[in-house]
Amino acid sequence: MSAVVLFIIFVICLVIAIPVSISLGIVSVLPYAFPYARITALGYIFSMLGAAGLFLIRADGSPRLALVCTAAGAVLNVFLDALFVYGFEWGIEGAAWATVIGQAVSAGIFVWYLLHFKSFPLFSDPAALSKKAERQEVSPVSKLQSQAESRSGRRECAFMPVPALTGRIIALGAGPMFNFLSQALVQILMNGALKTYGAQSIYGSETTLAVAGVANKVNTLAVAVFTGLANGMQPIISYNFGRKNYKRVIRTGQAVIGSVLAVSFLIFLCYQFFPRQITACFGSGDELYYEFAERYFRIFLMLIFLNGLLNSVGGFFSAQGKPWQSIALSFTRQIVMLPLLLSMLPRVMGLDGVLWSGPIADLVMACLAGVLFIRRIRELEQTEK
Repeated sequence: MSAVVLFIIFVICLVIAIPVSISLGIVSVLPYAFPYARITALGYIFSMLGAAGLFLIRADGSPRLALVCTAAGAVLNVFLDALFVYGFEWGIEGAAWATVIGQAVSAGIFVWYLLHFKSFPLFSDPAALSKKAERQEVSPVSKLQSQAESRSGRRECAFMPVPALTGRIIALGAGPMFNFLSQALVQILMNGALKTYGAQSIYGSETTLAVAGVANKVNTLAVAVFTGLANGMQPIISYNFGRKNYKRVIRTGQAVIGSVLAVSFLIFLCYQFFPRQITACFGSGDELYYEFAERYFRIFLMLIFLNGLLNSVGGFFSAQGKPWQSIALSFTRQIVMLPLLLSMLPRVMGLDGVLWSGPIADLVMACLAGVLFIRRIRELEQTEK
C-alpha cells in the first residue's frame, strides 16, 4: 500500500514541484528548491521503506534495531552532506543526493531485517499461515485475512492488499495523515500571509520568509521528539488495550503526555531566551533579520509546550483505534483556527496578527485535547472498575 501511494506522490511531485514552490513564496530560491525536490523525489521509495519499516521492526520486538536503522541513515546523510557539498562542490544537488543515499541505507537495513523476521516469515504463503493459525490462537486481524482468503478460493500473493485490512489500516492512520496534510496546507497560507504583510513592514517579505523557514526547521526537531514519544507509546497502548489492561493504558498515556509537556517546556525556554543564538546557527543576517527572528520565536512559538499535545493526545486515541479524536485535534488547529485567525488578525494588527495566530490556535487545540484526554481517562477507569 505504501509503495503504491509513494509512486503516485513521486509522479505528482515531479509535475507540480515548481507551481507549489511558487505558491509557497520561495521564488528567489527556486533554482535551489526545484533540483532538491526533484532529486529527493527519487528517494521516496527508500523513505517509505524506512518509515513504514520502523513500525514493523518495533512491532516484531526489535526497537533497538529500529533506532539503528534510523541513526545509520541520518549519520551517513550528515557525512555525505559535508563530502558532496564542500568536498565535491556539488551544491544543493549534493545535499539532495546525500539525503537519498542516507534513506537508501536505512531502507536496506529494513529489507535485510524482513528476511529475518522473528514473529513469522513475512515472505511465506498466507494460506499456509492461515492453516497454522487455525491450530493456534489467532488475532482479529489474522482472522480477517484468513476469511478474505477463504472467500477468494485461491492462493493469494503475500503482499496483495486485503480490503478488510486495508480499510482498518487507513482508518487507524487517518489521524496522523490528516495532521501532516493540514500542516502543509497551513504552511502555504502562513507563507502567503508572511509574504503579504511582511512586505508592508520594515522587515520585508524576504526576511520574514527566511526567518519562518529557519524557525520551522528548528521546530521540526521539537516535533520529532513529540512524534517519537507518540510512536513509542502506540504499540504499548494498543497491546494493553487489546488485552483489556486499561490501567496500563492509562499509565502509559499519562507518562508519555507528561514527558511531552516537560520536554516541550524546556524547548519553550530555549525559544524565549535564545532565539537570536538559535537563528545564527542557520546563517547570518542583518539586525532586522535577527530582530524579526526574536519576535517570531517568542510570539508565534510561544505555546510550543502545548503544541506537543497534538501528537501525543492524538496518538493516544489512534493507538486505541479511535482516529476521529486525533483528526478533530488537527482539524481544530490547522483547518479552523489558524486559517481563520490568519484571515482576520493581520487585517487589524498587520504582521503581528500573523504571529499571534499561532499561540491562539495552539491554546484552543490544547483545551480541546485536555477535555478529550480527561474524558477518555475517566471512561477507561470506569471500564476497569
